[in-house]
Amino acid sequence: MKLRSSTLLVLIAVLVSNNARAQDSPTASPELSRSAFGVRGGVDREFLSSSFYGVPNCPQCSPLITSGTGLANGIGAFYAYHLNSKFSLSLGAGYDFVTGTMSNDEVTSINIDGIATPATIAHTIDVTTNRIALAPAIGYYVLPRLSVNLGSEIGYLLNPTFGSREQLVQPTGRGVFDNGSRTRDEYGGALPNTSNIQAALTLGASYALPMNPQGTLMLVPSVEGKIGLTNLIAGVDWKENGVGASLAMEYRPAIIPPPPPAPIPVPVKPAPPKPPALIASITAAGVDSSGAEENHVTLRIEEFYEIAYVPLVPYVFFDSASFEMPARYDRLSSNGVTNFSEAKLPGNDRLAFYREILNTIGARLRAHPSAHVTLTACADPSMSAKDASSLAEHRGQTVRDYFTSVWGIAPNRISIRTRTLPEHPSPVTDSDGVAEDRRVEITSNDPAILASVFTSDTLRTATPPTIRFHPTVTSDRGIADWTLTATQKGTLLKSFDGTGTPPKSVDWAVSNDPASMPKAPGVLDYRLHVEDSAGQSEAAGSSIPVEQVTLRNKRREVQQTTNGLAEIEKYTLLLFDFNSSDLTSDASGQNARTLAIIKSRITDHSQVSIRGFGDRIGDAEHNRKLADDRARQAASALGLPESDIIPADGNTYPYPNDLPEGRFYSRTVEITIRTPLQSGD
Repeated sequence: MKLRSSTLLVLIAVLVSNNARAQDSPTASPELSRSAFGVRGGVDREFLSSSFYGVPNCPQCSPLITSGTGLANGIGAFYAYHLNSKFSLSLGAGYDFVTGTMSNDEVTSINIDGIATPATIAHTIDVTTNRIALAPAIGYYVLPRLSVNLGSEIGYLLNPTFGSREQLVQPTGRGVFDNGSRTRDEYGGALPNTSNIQAALTLGASYALPMNPQGTLMLVPSVEGKIGLTNLIAGVDWKENGVGASLAMEYRPAIIPPPPPAPIPVPVKPAPPKPPALIASITAAGVDSSGAEENHVTLRIEEFYEIAYVPLVPYVFFDSASFEMPARYDRLSSNGVTNFSEAKLPGNDRLAFYREILNTIGARLRAHPSAHVTLTACADPSMSAKDASSLAEHRGQTVRDYFTSVWGIAPNRISIRTRTLPEHPSPVTDSDGVAEDRRVEITSNDPAILASVFTSDTLRTATPPTIRFHPTVTSDRGIADWTLTATQKGTLLKSFDGTGTPPKSVDWAVSNDPASMPKAPGVLDYRLHVEDSAGQSEAAGSSIPVEQVTLRNKRREVQQTTNGLAEIEKYTLLLFDFNSSDLTSDASGQNARTLAIIKSRITDHSQVSIRGFGDRIGDAEHNRKLADDRARQAASALGLPESDIIPADGNTYPYPNDLPEGRFYSRTVEITIRTPLQSGD
């Protein structure tokens, strides 16, 4: 790891000058890292010690060769670790170019012109090789910058070669060898039997000269001697010793001190936390009978005089495994029957009308003393035959006992039959169907007992029939609960509420909710109120214009059409069995009598619309087709074209479907007759 001597001296001169300037700097020296690294170059004077007569396998006649000299120039890099202020460890790696010459003069005589003449023959061996080496060492600082270094060198020879010759040096200018030349026995090539791995002990000293004020950059001149431990050729006493000088540039990073502790901050009162976001908005749209939405909605409330025939559902439904009369059926005491009147029944509320079924039939049995009824009592489909028969019998007795004890009907006018399932059952695989099959069916030999009820009433309708609200809520904390209200002039008409985020839409079926309809023209105000889990609340709302057409300006329900004023009659008459559109399955003939009444009301000038409905049991698409088929059957029976039919929606029911009676009333056809009024009507 060497440089040529002249170059080394120039570098030392220049860098010593820089060192002087660095030492004059007043800058305080920082704490330095334990690790340092750098590069170095140098030159060694090689001293070859030997005891051999020549290179093996090289034919020479040479006296004993004992010494020689050479030169090694090299460069390298190193890493040093400073254990403390006294000791350091280092490891260098370098590349050297080495040359050496060994010779010995032989004094002899030669024949020149037939005269024995004294002569000197020089026997010379030149060696050239490249070498890579590792040099571990330990340093001891005798002074802060002066260290003594003890180490070793382990090298590997690359392509060692030699050249050997014998040369006549005396007498000068006279005499030659037998080959006619003053030089003979010239050989060369790869050095045979080389010991490529070379080892040596080293001892030296170095002095560090700072090159900057911080002392992180050092110029380190050093001197070193070495003693070879291995022979150049195996089995031949031939070692390499030497002394040399080198110059290194060492960089030892400064340790960056930690920043001074930050000043203790003055306590600042934190700003109050920003309340979590809560944003609410709501819009309203109208939904027509086909399900289409209209964003710009005006609610029209219209009154008309409705004439209707309300069919009876002559069934009494029971709870599972029970023969107790359910509480939803209106029952009277024996003293209260005298005040009962069909005329007082709410004909426009089909389910409220149904809850009076026992009293309606009881009153008709009293009015028709020759009539007889049969109670066909059914059990639960899942029961055994024995248990089913007993339960059905008890259910029949429950209905019979009400007629006999409250309405005073003679027991011999009432017969009881039992079955496990009705003759036309609903599906036993569906919970709704099972609930419908737990019933007592009432039939009579007198059509008057189960005849439809004629009602007339003031009916209020809404256009559009449904208002659809669209609430939108954004909340960081999540919604705890919400309320949606519709009011008119401060009076609550309708409310919806729930927990969690409101649904995307909330439907208000205004036409099916007459009690909640607006009572006057003006506006309907709607308002959404939400509260999040943090207790914050937010509200939003708007209004819908309301128009109202009352009976005050007309004697009966009229509608302004292209032909003038028209009378409107609505009939909800025909009830069907489950999954059936057959009008003839009604053994009592009630459907036929009702159709005859409707047909008699239709004139040549009447406009008729027919719409079928279904219930929620089964597939919605199947129910839609079934509802349309029911409407077609009614149109055919009335002799009307299918163009009078309004297409059905399989998800729309005219009555709530949570109870069996609601589903039975939904299996129907609604018929509306519009007849223009003639002059003088």
